[in-house]
Amino acid sequence: VCGLVLLASEVPCSPAPSALPRAKQLLRDYCIDCHDSDVTKGGLNVEPLLSGALDTRADDWERVLVKLSTRQMPPQGKPRPSEDGYLSAVKEATMALDLRAAEHPRPG
Repeated sequence: VCGLVLLASEVPCSPAPSALPRAKQLLRDYCIDCHDSDVTKGGLNVEPLLSGALDTRADDWERVLVKLSTRQMPPQGKPRPSEDGYLSAVKEATMALDLRAAEHPRPG
């Protein structure tokens, strides 16, 4: 069923949590200048998200997804991804986080 639903989206059904190519590329292209180990604006360093597994950084990925899905980041006046760029990165990371949550639930 998953394959049929997502055939047109070009996003795999079960992205490997450590892969996330679209989401990580968006971070490299638009976020790393303000959110690296030197600058860490907002207390966020995305460098570990680029190399680490999603399992160890799920909370940071959730935080990034909120900002991307509401288009709060990158801020107005800075280079921003296209709408397709936002959508594909958010969809890919959301699917990976949802898959991880289903496999490792943390109730209550």
